[in-house]
Amino acid sequence: MKHEEIAFAKAIYESTSAEDKEAAKKQVGSLLDRALADHPVFNQIAPMSKNVSFMTGSTDVADVSWNVPTAQCVTATWAYATPFHTWQAVAQGKTGYAHDAMLLAGKAIAATAIE
Repeated sequence: MKHEEIAFAKAIYESTSAEDKEAAKKQVGSLLDRALADHPVFNQIAPMSKNVSFMTGSTDVADVSWNVPTAQCVTATWAYATPFHTWQAVAQGKTGYAHDAMLLAGKAIAATAIE
């Protein structure tokens, strides 16, 4: 990541609520404190944890998955604690780290389909 993007991601993290920060900490545990020191976008594989829960989403996919196999891959397209459907999420959409994560997710899903 470029220095400007790291600074931007840190500013986004600082703009999020205490509740969102606490939720992020529950997802990645002690990794969060160490990572925030120099890299505010998750850049490692999180170990399985008892804190991991089912991620809900739109029910629209049920209509599609009935006929077509579907897959989901979670990658770090924004800074820690960025809430969904917010200006913080939108503001990070054109960053290099968001683009890299999007490509990684696409490659993972494509490789899974090929296999």
